[in-house]
Amino acid sequence: MQSKMVGLSCPLMLQQKDCWNALTKPYIKLQELMWGWILWTLELPQLPHGKGGVILRGVELGSSEADYTNLEIKRGLREQLTELVKLAESNGSSVLLTIDELQGIDRTEGRRLSNDLQHIRRDGLPLAFLGAGLSEAKNTILLDKRMSFFKRCEQYDMPSINFPDAWAGIKIPVCGANGSITDDALKVAAESVDGLPYKLQLIGYNAWKLAHAPNNTIDMSAVHNAIDYANSIVDRDIGILSFNDLSKTGKLCLASIAVLGRHAALTDLIEVSGINFNSAKDSLRRLAVTEYITQHGDTYSLTNAVSTRVIYQQFGLNPQNPLASFREHMIHESDFQSRGETPLCNKWMNRAKAYCILNAEHTGGCRSK
Repeated sequence: MQSKMVGLSCPLMLQQKDCWNALTKPYIKLQELMWGWILWTLELPQLPHGKGGVILRGVELGSSEADYTNLEIKRGLREQLTELVKLAESNGSSVLLTIDELQGIDRTEGRRLSNDLQHIRRDGLPLAFLGAGLSEAKNTILLDKRMSFFKRCEQYDMPSINFPDAWAGIKIPVCGANGSITDDALKVAAESVDGLPYKLQLIGYNAWKLAHAPNNTIDMSAVHNAIDYANSIVDRDIGILSFNDLSKTGKLCLASIAVLGRHAALTDLIEVSGINFNSAKDSLRRLAVTEYITQHGDTYSLTNAVSTRVIYQQFGLNPQNPLASFREHMIHESDFQSRGETPLCNKWMNRAKAYCILNAEHTGGCRSK
């Protein structure tokens, strides 16, 4: 979700009151303001005339019988949000603003939002904020001096899902919907969650769908196919994005650990990657803080933040012999640098049946010509 769409994830928290009453005709001013705010976040000029409606996180805002074309929708977020909170307060209510994927927020918009929220809270208005994101935010927005509001928020580190919880997270919904799953399939499914709630949802949903449950029992075949699909989606939606957020040194450190068997001593990592000691230590510290890796003494291990599949793919490594393939990659890159040339991406593109010819640090998709 883009940060400018944040208004769509801002439900009203109505303190035990009936949310329908606060959003429909008895409080038409609040309703009009919500329409205006939605239009502002979507950057739409106006609503069409006539009847219509909109669903905001499951709450229907009512029909657009009134003429909303003259609403002021060019005001800034602080003014809009302040008025919304004051109207909610006057009706014995309050507002909760939520933002997911906070680590990906645009810096300029994030600083503006942080400043607006800080001013509104300073005025003592009943506005609460809840943000969620990957651990890498600890090294980005939470260290940004111009986004101090986020840093002052109460911080919670969500633990990974353990095996018993993953087992229950698949078993209970399946049985609750009159479905069934074999014991061995349930065990494999739970073990493949890798601590990720998103992956649990993907495996459970797709195993159900592939088995045509509840008519059929979810078996090992359905679970294996669901796991393959879940891996590809998690790699696409989380792994590749998280990997691309890293610096070049961070990527090399992560790849070195991966090709050394997911666990690497500092001396071995430096030898394989060619990174100097101080740069390696600094990069590894950052990777540990953002939970890409864990550290036990001088040994570093990969977490499930980025899979080895993603790392091998991004470096164009041979999964059958990743260490030798990585050494070849480093020699190839060193040859380019010694000649003063920029190394090529050289990633294999299955559809084009060719290697990428763009520079190694290019943005966007790969190209063969």
